[in-house]
Amino acid sequence: MKKAVSLLVCAFMLFSVCFAANFSDMPDDWSKASLEKAVENGLISGSDGMIFPYDNMTRAQMATIMVRALGASAKADISGFADVSPDAWYYDSMAKAVAMGAFTGDGKSLNPNANITRQ
Repeated sequence: MKKAVSLLVCAFMLFSVCFAANFSDMPDDWSKASLEKAVENGLISGSDGMIFPYDNMTRAQMATIMVRALGASAKADISGFADVSPDAWYYDSMAKAVAMGAFTGDGKSLNPNANITRQ
């Protein structure tokens, strides 16, 4: 069993490394190496073969990166936030980010689609 799991993990890592180079919008500048490492480490995965390196990052995207980086697993009950649908791709990440204390809302909204700032 351990051998099978090890082989599966190795295959996933190899696939991730190959996939990192296949983003159609991968920049060829100072950020390329860091973006490739972020993909290799499972922090970002892109969408439709793109990673959108020059786009603004949303709160949902940042929450996803944070919980992946820190290996968070505990989830808060975020059902009271009207702007986070249980069907949204980021629902679990937002629940984990709230449980970590990294994200708070205003009582009724978490604003997952709002852009983050450098603050």
